[in-house]
Amino acid sequence: MQNLTVDGATCASNVEDLTLLKLAHSNHFLPVVTPFIWQKWHEHLECAGALDEFADVLKGIRFGWCLGVPDSFPLISSYIPNDHRSAVDQPNFIMSYIHSEVSACCYTGPFSQDCLECLIGCFHTSSLGVIPKPGSSKFRLIQDHSFPRNHQFIPSVNSAIDSSPFPCDWGTFEDCECLVTEAPPGTQVAAFDIASAHRCSPIAPKDQWFVCVMYVVGGVVQIWIDHAASFGGASSNRMFR
Repeated sequence: MQNLTVDGATCASNVEDLTLLKLAHSNHFLPVVTPFIWQKWHEHLECAGALDEFADVLKGIRFGWCLGVPDSFPLISSYIPNDHRSAVDQPNFIMSYIHSEVSACCYTGPFSQDCLECLIGCFHTSSLGVIPKPGSSKFRLIQDHSFPRNHQFIPSVNSAIDSSPFPCDWGTFEDCECLVTEAPPGTQVAAFDIASAHRCSPIAPKDQWFVCVMYVVGGVVQIWIDHAASFGGASSNRMFR
């Protein structure tokens, strides 16, 4: 039986190997990663008498949020689409981003397809894209969980998620200005800005199969497991809210 070694772990080509299954299900490769400390959240919510009201928040921080992908989602083989041209044309930005996510423990990898399948089974990657940030020379990474679109046989991750329970509206500065100026007397508003807000929200280990990241480095396909919500996921806004 052929063996592969990644990060000191031996990966047997037989995915039914009991040692590998125990390793995969130990969450060594599928951890819950967040800068939030659930014990402190529990302490403060309890002191505020809001523990029951916000029990779902505490549960999400501690165990990760579910994407909302139904159990019937067909994951009978790995799906690795090509990245969008915008990502292919920005290798320095992409690799710098990946390295920062690895350093923050939000990505685990890289793996080859065979080794990752050996560790966690079939998985799904989403095409990467790059867009410029408005009014800035910086870029934003997009994980296109809506790809492929309208494919007859391969549904996208976003198409499987019912996003109606967690709506989110996006508006321009003018839209926000109208909301403020037309608000009735006594209206209360809160505004805050958190860097990499989505990346603070951990994904439940059982759903991390659906949000892996692929990039071709030096002609070699490399894959990382993503442990946090991304810009491009239909349920990412709900996780942070």
